[in-house]
Amino acid sequence: VLESQPPQLATMLLDKHRKPPLIWRVLPPLLSISRVTAAPLIARDDQTSGTGTTSGSGDEAPNIVSNFQDLGAVLSLLAADTVEKKLSDPKAADWERMSTTWSLFGIIGAVRAHLKVAAGISGAERAGVDLCGAGVYTSKQTNGAMSVLKIGSPTLERWWQNDEGQMLGELELKNSPWIRPHVVAMGYSQCPFKGRKAVAEVVRQLLWTFTTVAVTCTPAILFRGSSSGILVNFTIVSLAVSGLIAGCLLPLLMKICNPKGVAHFSQLSTARFPDPYKNLLQDMILESQGEDPISRDSDPIAMFEDGDRVITPDGGTCRIFWQEPNAPTFRSGDLILIRLLAAFGTCTILVGYLCNYLELGKASSRISYAWLGVQVGILFIRYCLWATRPPILEGGTVGLAFIATGSLVQYSIEPESTDTSGFVQKEVVSFAIASAVSKAINTGESIATLDYPTLSSLAGAIPPDILRTGFLDLKTVFGCAPEVQPRKPPVSTLSIPQLRQTPSSSTSQTAEEIPLTELAHPDELRAIRLPWSFLEEYYTAQGLILGHLQWPVSDIYLAAAFRKETYLGLVTIRPMQRQDYSPDDMFATTSEGFAVCGDPLNCTIRPVKGGLMDTHYHNIIRTKIRDGRESAVANGPAHCELHARHLRIGSSTGEHITLTMPSLFEVMTQWGAQAVDHHKNKDHSKCGKACSIFSAENGVVF
Repeated sequence: VLESQPPQLATMLLDKHRKPPLIWRVLPPLLSISRVTAAPLIARDDQTSGTGTTSGSGDEAPNIVSNFQDLGAVLSLLAADTVEKKLSDPKAADWERMSTTWSLFGIIGAVRAHLKVAAGISGAERAGVDLCGAGVYTSKQTNGAMSVLKIGSPTLERWWQNDEGQMLGELELKNSPWIRPHVVAMGYSQCPFKGRKAVAEVVRQLLWTFTTVAVTCTPAILFRGSSSGILVNFTIVSLAVSGLIAGCLLPLLMKICNPKGVAHFSQLSTARFPDPYKNLLQDMILESQGEDPISRDSDPIAMFEDGDRVITPDGGTCRIFWQEPNAPTFRSGDLILIRLLAAFGTCTILVGYLCNYLELGKASSRISYAWLGVQVGILFIRYCLWATRPPILEGGTVGLAFIATGSLVQYSIEPESTDTSGFVQKEVVSFAIASAVSKAINTGESIATLDYPTLSSLAGAIPPDILRTGFLDLKTVFGCAPEVQPRKPPVSTLSIPQLRQTPSSSTSQTAEEIPLTELAHPDELRAIRLPWSFLEEYYTAQGLILGHLQWPVSDIYLAAAFRKETYLGLVTIRPMQRQDYSPDDMFATTSEGFAVCGDPLNCTIRPVKGGLMDTHYHNIIRTKIRDGRESAVANGPAHCELHARHLRIGSSTGEHITLTMPSLFEVMTQWGAQAVDHHKNKDHSKCGKACSIFSAENGVVF
């Protein structure tokens, strides 16, 4: 080999007092430089005789450092992607994440996974990095994440949530009998971290941690057979720290600190469940008298309350998650301490990698071959474990209970119903706002018209089937045509018809009238804008799917008219340019030409001329709205389905039962309240591998 080199280079290489530059030893292993010959790039002394002379290099095998670089590059490329996916996959078991640092081949995958967390998961994706499932660890927008809204939040508090591979990712229904099912995650069951199970969990994690550190350091320990000093010890320590931090501690913290997205049963309040014995005495008296018990269909029972969360996709399953008070909105990948730990773990991996190859460059051929064999053996064993996923030292299970239903309240609006009595409960309005905002964000639409303070004032003021109330004739309401100086009619002789129009008779009016003397400010009305996206969710919550509506005139919108706190009916409003004779704050007119002033979302209709009458386009819109209500269909059957699943941690497999319940009342009183009470008082020391969700009170132990 030396004879084939130039004289100057041969002289430099044989001079034992002149060592080759450090960069010649480091760059080839790092960059996996390919060479066309098998000759080593650097010739050096592997052994020295007792007199200090070099032994014949022709009798020694070529140094492995210079010949296996291509093999190392191939093995690293084959293993890097799988390592990155295992670290980012929320379904991966703890031992699978820990084993990602066992071999240096593929360690670049661990570096990429931790760098994504350190730099910010959402920002890394925008920079073009594939998250490989790590989107479940951030509450910021990523591919596959859905907008989640807190029900009843005046500020429309929202963030992003990706449940793919998580426990809540198992909420999707197959072969659902509903057009658009509502899936309500009630809570999850899991034994608390105490007692014998806590000790067993700690021992399990310590065993895997010890195994990870030992396997990661084993190839580097071989260097002590041919070298000693600070560098070899520092190499072993750096590899041990990288295995401990990047392989064990960081993946565990990412999983533990990541919220499950739904409340534990023991954290739920019993106040959200109705009392089944509240009206029992009254019903018993009625039955003793030969009368039917009072129907509870109109009782204000809802499948959610303020503080719960909702995710509504476009045309898919609407998911609601029960929450305990002050539930966190962040996810583990957003915590600054975890991001700093990920950055530190990345540094330890790189330091261990560099020090390992510095020692490898000084090792003899025998040690180098042994190092390569150990690394390949570890890589092969790890691949077999990942491929088979044996249930070795596996963790426990987590139970999840959820309800599938077509209506989120006790009653359902029938498609043929024309009843406009009663008032809608607050929960329906709060859900409709949050669900409409979530759906609009997920589809990229504007939410400017979905104002919570304005729309929330409709609760308890409008009927459940508001589209059946019909449209107002404002000339009749005001008792005059729009004028520049409107005439005030005599109060004693004027009354306002409360319209109850049906789609088949747009001009008919009922005889029910409200005296004007009972209303304040008889010279103006208040109108609240009703976005169609809000109405769709409003009716869906009550078990009715509105027909498709395509607005032929985009600037005309629907509004609910009030005088004082009394709902009168529907109106249509069209924005236009202010005329010379119009009020200064006017921005729109009604079909009769009355001026509409103030806030476009919560405006005032005055008996003042605001423009010319334009009934043609208004009538087109009103006909479309009536057709949308007339073509509405029921969401599905009236019964509910109660689902309970036990999922093995780190897997989507487990037991699953389904119970069909006749109504929402039975689900809430017989199962929901019983599950909460069961978890608040149960003895977890008697639990087996799975923490039971329901007790034997209802005949089912699961």
